Amino acid sequence: MGIAHTKWVGSIRVSETPLFSEYNTKKYVLIGEDYPVSEDLKAKGVMGQILREQKVKSAFELPWDGEIATGKRLIRGRSWSGEGKITFVEVSLDDGKTWSKVSLREPNITKAWVRWDLEWDARPGRYGLLARATDDQDNTQPDKIPFNEEGYSHWAVVTHPIKVV
Repeated sequence: MGIAHTKWVGSIRVSETPLFSEYNTKKYVLIGEDYPVSEDLKAKGVMGQILREQKVKSAFELPWDGEIATGKRLIRGRSWSGEGKITFVEVSLDDGKTWSKVSLREPNITKAWVRWDLEWDARPGRYGLLARATDDQDNTQPDKIPFNEEGYSHWAVVTHPIKVV
């Protein structure tokens, strides 16, 4: 079972009914009041909603809380969705006050990462960069997600701190 990346496969079992293991009943599950579990699954030891597809996510290809030089910069990032193909990505360079669509790069394949670019004339200062993607199933990254005890599968927009020097 993999969360964001394929892991080593030790064996494959085919079943017409769901298979339950420690990984999909106790470990990789969403636990919290906003993630209800049916009574029949609770009886099988399932502690939270079982993770299935990746939600829409985005990330900048920049050092976290790093520094970049002032001037014209090509900012790059990646977005992906486990439920569809990314149709557009918006970036905010001012903590979410304004948003601009970025250029998607090829290939842009369903349920895969797509790279994107944004030209930025960076001025000195500290910035909180934001990126949010939308896929062809109309799934868009939200500003917030409901709390889950294990913290898995965080798909909300994340502020990426960067300093321009």
